[in-house]
Amino acid sequence: MDKNLIKCGLAFLAGTVCGFVFHKYKDSPKSGEDKNRKYSQLFDNWLILSERGEGIGTYFKERDMKEVAVYGYGNIGRHVITQLSYADIQVKYIIDQRKDGILSGDMVCYGMGDSLPDVDAVIVTPICEYGEIEERLQKRISAPIVSIEDIIYELL
Repeated sequence: MDKNLIKCGLAFLAGTVCGFVFHKYKDSPKSGEDKNRKYSQLFDNWLILSERGEGIGTYFKERDMKEVAVYGYGNIGRHVITQLSYADIQVKYIIDQRKDGILSGDMVCYGMGDSLPDVDAVIVTPICEYGEIEERLQKRISAPIVSIEDIIYELL
């Protein structure tokens, strides 16, 4: 077989794979612009709730849920914990990949490999990764798993 033909075939194959990968991840909600837009919409809707005098604690009170866990201790996770403390919903613990780097006062932090205590629900705060996180959590805990995004949109 001709070496030029083999090179052309390999170049075509490499181009096809690169094109597939580019198009697959270009439209992914994890892409920078889409991710920023999703988080901006989340905070805007959360602020609308707050301006109405409502908070995310309402979601849990309506379902008679008193103890929750929060997955993700970034900006959103910290706001969730603060808002739930005002609503008398106990955040029993945090779940985070960086569990060893989290200093949260009296709050206990677990990693995904740890045994997770029972709670009424787990709130997932990294909204763009919710599907992956939900799938992993379902193998670890029997409590309902809900995205902070779904909570906010339901309360609107």
